[in-house]
Amino acid sequence: MSKYAVRVVLISLFLLSMLTWFSFPYLLTWELSIVTTQLGCWLAIATLITLLALQPWQLARPPFKPIDTFFIALGIVAIGSFIAPVVTTIEDYPGRLAPLRLLSPSESATPMKRFIFTAANGKTPLNLDYYPPTVSKPNSPWILVIHGGGWINGSSDQLPELNYHLAKRGYAVVSIDYRLSPGWLWPAPKEDAMEALKYIHEHAKELNLDPNRWAILGRSAGAQIAGVIAYSLHGEERPKGFISFYDPTDLIFGYGVGQEDDVLRSRTLLRKFLGGTPEEAKALYESASVMRAVTKDACPTLLIHGLQDTIVWFKHTLRLKNVLDKNGVDSKLVLLRFGPHGFDYFFNGPEAQVTTSEVDDFLARILPVSYKTATL
Repeated sequence: MSKYAVRVVLISLFLLSMLTWFSFPYLLTWELSIVTTQLGCWLAIATLITLLALQPWQLARPPFKPIDTFFIALGIVAIGSFIAPVVTTIEDYPGRLAPLRLLSPSESATPMKRFIFTAANGKTPLNLDYYPPTVSKPNSPWILVIHGGGWINGSSDQLPELNYHLAKRGYAVVSIDYRLSPGWLWPAPKEDAMEALKYIHEHAKELNLDPNRWAILGRSAGAQIAGVIAYSLHGEERPKGFISFYDPTDLIFGYGVGQEDDVLRSRTLLRKFLGGTPEEAKALYESASVMRAVTKDACPTLLIHGLQDTIVWFKHTLRLKNVLDKNGVDSKLVLLRFGPHGFDYFFNGPEAQVTTSEVDDFLARILPVSYKTATL
């Protein structure tokens, strides 16, 4: 590789590393920020290899070129930026991160069986993906997972690695589809999730599930749906817990702080999802807002959000935490200094390792299960 090519690569890596520190309202930079913050160890190694191609040990020999020193400095800054999420994660959550896993392959798959249930309109077939615990036994606790995607896309097989992990921990996982916007307005997704719950209860014996021992987990738009369901159910119907990943918890607030030209055109998304602006569809905005569903008997909650989230502002989750605290609801907040929206796309990334550990602890408390027979 020529010295010119090495310099171009170093400049590119340096610019990429800056996405660790700075957020930009563009789809591409958001996607690249997930790579930068979660695969930083690999990128740091790539930067080090590129630096070695400059043969820095020869800089002291004539002819001395200060420009090479400049590029070495760029590389050093890039390496520091790439490993910053790892360093701060270890600092913020000691004992939660296994450094060697940062370089390891993704989570190995467990079996999944797909079923079909009918949407609440009585016509639309929807997928229900069932991940049995690796050691199946009667009356297993289970987790209902609702996918994200801005209410306009996504599917039940999205980000399955946490499902594999939970199955190995002794939990059954049920991940579902729902009708999407703009073809269907709220509360269609909620109604579909309720139909899925009905299907699960009707087939609990067949699936070896305890119908009363379950929790609900959602990401982004799926967390909005999951949160409304979690806090709307009461008594024996209520889940044992709610796990929220980067949740848009108040859609009136979200519309107010959103922009017409932000990364996901969030105001357009909300109008298509809810049939208008907050003034035009106030009742739907209120019924779709997780915060407004909170009561004093709401289920225990685990809240997870990254401070680098340019899609759903982390203050959504802070505001929900405040409401939960005011109502005396058992809840825990996990904030990630370098976590972008969708940080858990890479299951062994630093933030995903922390949140997986937090999910494990939360479930062990609210849905205890014997791990002795489960394959870890």
